Amino acid sequence: MGSCIVHIFPNGDEKLISHAARPLTSAEASYSQIEREAAALIFAVKKFHRMIFGPKFLLLTDHKLLLAIFGSKKGIPIYTANRLQRWALTFMMYDFDIKYISTNEFGFVEVLSRLSNTKTNLDEDNVIASTIFEYDFKSNLLDTINTLPINFKMIQQATSNCKILQAVIKNLASRWKYPISPQISPYYARREGLAAVDGCIMFKDCIIISACFQKRILRQLHRGHPGIDKMKTVARCHVYWPVIDEDITSFVHQCHACASAAVS
Repeated sequence: MGSCIVHIFPNGDEKLISHAARPLTSAEASYSQIEREAAALIFAVKKFHRMIFGPKFLLLTDHKLLLAIFGSKKGIPIYTANRLQRWALTFMMYDFDIKYISTNEFGFVEVLSRLSNTKTNLDEDNVIASTIFEYDFKSNLLDTINTLPINFKMIQQATSNCKILQAVIKNLASRWKYPISPQISPYYARREGLAAVDGCIMFKDCIIISACFQKRILRQLHRGHPGIDKMKTVARCHVYWPVIDEDITSFVHQCHACASAAVS
């Protein structure tokens, strides 16, 4: 990943405080060039959050297009890709200016980029971020549980009895060092959004439901016969399993009331 340099302005005077760099993850390596450059800026503000949150600071980039996205005073451009829009919302927390600097004048950053170790170490900042990340997941977990026809203990017990979900939890703890079987490959494909919380698994803001409770969840989602699209929309706010969209479609197609309404 492109390295980052952070400047702050104490009492109006510019002062260089730190350098940082890290390699791209396997997922980030597939990003477009502008997304990789933007990811470097996101890495910078997260890395130095404790130093820059509050005082005004300066972001330097050698990718001029980012000025229009993150430096616009008129809001986020509507044509911006979803990932860049999410990152732009993160930048709204900070008081900063963003400035273009040519690559030829960015020599110290280029050196850090090329000296970055390909192995990312778990440092203090990562541990802090993980703690906050888990806290957010617990909050979302409790919010989600309150909307379901089953309680937390039931989901926790079902997860502990499910060999597939236990294999996922084991791989999450080991950073996916164990063999990936066909049964857990759908979870591996979504590993960036997974987290184990109190014996359950979350995918982003949704709790993963084991097979024994999936029919019950489908019946709850289907109350009032809202239709396929509405069921999927509600499900994506609360629950997840790898083939949930297909299961919702099949469930609605088997409903005589929905089929009659569709014909009429």
